[in-house]
Amino acid sequence: MGSGAAGRGGGVNPRGRMGVVALGRLVAGPAFNNPNFLFRLAREDALAYFLGRRAGETIAKFQYALAQAFVLGERQPLLSVEGALLQHGKGHSSARMEDGKRYLSGTEAAHFGVGTITQRGEAYSVRSTRRMLLAARSAGVAGGDFPTRIGAGADLATMGLVHDAATYYAPAMINRAEGLLEGPKQSLLRGALPVVVAADPSGLESQIITISFQALEVLTGGAGGIGPIQERLRAIRGGFGKEIFQDPRDPDPGNRLFGLREATFLEATLAAYQDPGGAFARELEGVARRIPEQAHDMAQLAVQAREELAAIASGSAILI
Repeated sequence: MGSGAAGRGGGVNPRGRMGVVALGRLVAGPAFNNPNFLFRLAREDALAYFLGRRAGETIAKFQYALAQAFVLGERQPLLSVEGALLQHGKGHSSARMEDGKRYLSGTEAAHFGVGTITQRGEAYSVRSTRRMLLAARSAGVAGGDFPTRIGAGADLATMGLVHDAATYYAPAMINRAEGLLEGPKQSLLRGALPVVVAADPSGLESQIITISFQALEVLTGGAGGIGPIQERLRAIRGGFGKEIFQDPRDPDPGNRLFGLREATFLEATLAAYQDPGGAFARELEGVARRIPEQAHDMAQLAVQAREELAAIASGSAILI
């Protein structure tokens, strides 16, 4: 949906890149730019980085959701985790059948974050941003004044939209293989969402820290991390799960990873999870180390954003 539709009332429901950009620019101004395909998984030795980045982005979604619920005063927001709802591009892939096997060629857009935090079936980043905009408009804030009147709120909303829509290029086989592993993770991540959001800033910061580590455990532990990989490998090896292949005719050398086979990719991923001193473990150490600082910054931003909305509502907001 274009920016014209966005400007008529904030009723934006973006499902693709342009919708996300329209809503982001409405709240943050023309400087908002949805993340482009700056990353591509095209080397096997980059797997650990991408696995770590996926964990970090997923945790960031949880941190955002708690902060935004605090801003909007939603003590019991009834959040859930569903599949990817916002997408930046699609990539270019095709498929062919030969000898009963499906061969994929080209790349696809793979989400960094696992799943989407939703409220009533809608991406919470979209739903909460619309609510914030409508609250500001009802208090007399003109569209062009959003970035200055709700600066912290705009920053927070931008984070949510960007984390939900951020994607990278991956060989089509890898994107499809990772998609098959996400179902169990999404189910377990729902259990990490809070029933009640903290009411005070210190409680919010503490809650963000706790839930961030819970989400990290889901993503890397036995049930959500290793288990789905092992189960999928058993299905492939047992012959009751159709393996995914990258087409050997694919002309792009960057797509010729892990022997062009899903099973080989899964074995490499499993090995990364099970190596306590490996590159993936070091990536996760970095993710965990950053959680307290991120929680502090997110809680501070949420406090500022809530104060902005309260000031606007009381008519005491001042243009900067």
